[in-house]
Amino acid sequence: MTRDKGPPLVARVSRLKMLGYLAIGAALTAGAVGMVRDGGIALLIGAPCAAICGGATLWVIRQMLRTGPVMEIGPEGILWRRWSDSAIPWSAFSRAWVTGHMVSLWLKDPDAYRSNGVLGRLSPLNKAGGYGDIILLAQGLDCSFDEMADAVYRHRPSLFRR
Repeated sequence: MTRDKGPPLVARVSRLKMLGYLAIGAALTAGAVGMVRDGGIALLIGAPCAAICGGATLWVIRQMLRTGPVMEIGPEGILWRRWSDSAIPWSAFSRAWVTGHMVSLWLKDPDAYRSNGVLGRLSPLNKAGGYGDIILLAQGLDCSFDEMADAVYRHRPSLFRR
């Protein structure tokens, strides 16, 4: 029998927050495209910036079109749709760490829970930086970072012990 750890956290995309990211992305993309049009040395800087900012802006648009929950943290584990459409049980994690505005989670067997999302493709960079396999972020969601981190701690406090 498990004791009640409170309600699960169910977070969806906040279209209002994402509008802010969309405006920033569009402005940065437009500036980078302007650099490309200027040519010369600006082209060398502007082209990669236009590609990166344009890609990020398209990702924001895709997120704004998303329906349903993006993140669910409950007694059984975590469903983080920016990582995968499959839930990951708590037993799959070895530890957790809160830093900045993210919760970093290490998987016992990363190959067992492969990502099909953008965050999964960035996972090697996270690992190289000393972070876990999965990074939970509240950016663009209708929950706060504190609510998200509290939900992880509430449902699996043992992950935060070394």
